[in-house]
This record gives sequence, C-alpha cells and structure tokens, in this order.
Amino acid sequence: MTGLALLFLCVPAFAVEANLGTEDIFYFPLFGRSDNQSDEFSGFARELFDEFSARSNVDINYVPLPVNRLFKSLLVDKSIDLKFPDNPKWRSIYHSKSQLPLIYSDPIIQDIGGVMVEVENIDSETFKLEILGTIRGFTPVPFVEKIAKNEIQLIEFSNTSELLLAVNKGIIDGAFINIDVAKHQTSLLFKGKAPIRFAKKLPFIQNHYYLSTIHGKDIIDQFNAFMKCNDRLIKSLLSKYNITKI
Repeated sequence: MTGLALLFLCVPAFAVEANLGTEDIFYFPLFGRSDNQSDEFSGFARELFDEFSARSNVDINYVPLPVNRLFKSLLVDKSIDLKFPDNPKWRSIYHSKSQLPLIYSDPIIQDIGGVMVEVENIDSETFKLEILGTIRGFTPVPFVEKIAKNEIQLIEFSNTSELLLAVNKGIIDGAFINIDVAKHQTSLLFKGKAPIRFAKKLPFIQNHYYLSTIHGKDIIDQFNAFMKCNDRLIKSLLSKYNITKI
C-alpha cells in the first residue's frame, strides 16, 4: 500500500454503524467485564475499538454473546456485523456448516493458550494431566485427541475465577487458558506468590486474535489502516494491560 493510500485510509470516512459481537466472559485484561465485575465491556479490546471508532467514524455497538453462539450470530442469524476475537483456525472447530467467506483483519494481539498447574507440579516427574478444565465453549486444541480417546477428562467452567480456583483446590489437574488472562487473574485471586503457574513443558498453542466479518470489508480495511497509523497507541495499550506483544 502506498503512503498516500494509507494516509487516505487513516482519515475518518463517512459514519457507519456496526454491531461487534464479543465473548460474554470475564477474560480481563484482554476483554470482558472490568475488575469491579460491572457489566460494561472493558479491557484492552474495548479501548482499542473505542479509539478506532473515534478515529474512523465507525459507530460500534458491543454485543456480548455466549462463546458458542458467536459464529451462529455472525454467519447464520447475521445479527452482528463483526466478531472479536476470531481466528481463521476456529471456524472448522466451531462452525463449518456455513459456506460464507469470512474476512479477517491483520493480527491484533497474540494468544498463547497453555495449561496452568499447581506450582509443585511444574517440574514433577510423576505429574499426569488427567482432568483438564477450560472455559465453557473453548476448545483446548493441543489435547483434543486425548480427550476424544478418553485419556483426558474435560470439565468446563463458566468463568476464569472458578477455573483457576479449581486447580488450586485439586478439582482439576490443569486449566487451559490464555496466559495473559491467567497472570492477571491469579494476581487478583491469590495474595503473595501465586500457587499456580503456566506449565511450559505441557503442550500449548501460539495464535493471534483477529477481527472478522462477512460483509464489512471496508471496515476491516479501515481497521487495518488504523492499526498501521497508530502503532505507538497500540503499544501503549499493550503495555498498560500487560499483554504479550506480537
């Protein structure tokens, strides 16, 4: 893209309204309710999209939905125009029926999904992951085959606090979760040194979060231009929320 074309895209276009579907979970600091448990969508994603909205004249309405309803709302019901977070790899897992092509933005933030275990199990030679927990609607990709073979039992939780506390209480052996979210949550749940940590020796995934749409290519183009034009702003938001940089 030429500098002139990029400059043009960085200038606000005509006003347009868009419904942005988000996961209705407490996944702070990435997105979700704030620390005081308000119903307001907040976190890194809220600030990022608010800044985009202000600088592009795209009027964004945030629509929190259960994780397993987001793809249906985007591809079937068409009740939302945009979806965040998303990833090209997720469609085959969550919704492969629709043939509508999805349009994705450039990568927004890194998503490292791994297993949190009790500290004493980090380097244990006898530790065995038999019961794995995750958020309802999430798929712990590295363990799908073992779960299908009943080698690992999967338990779903409605929120991150219950998930991480279940590790500490011995209800589950490990919690599959984004590590930035886990770090933030453990700092809130436990005073002093956290009793659970990211187990780097266990399988984990490194993906990215994207913004997606089926008909809003112009919005995606504007958003990509916004990201390129506001690198300093985005870096400051990543630092503010202590999120792993791409």
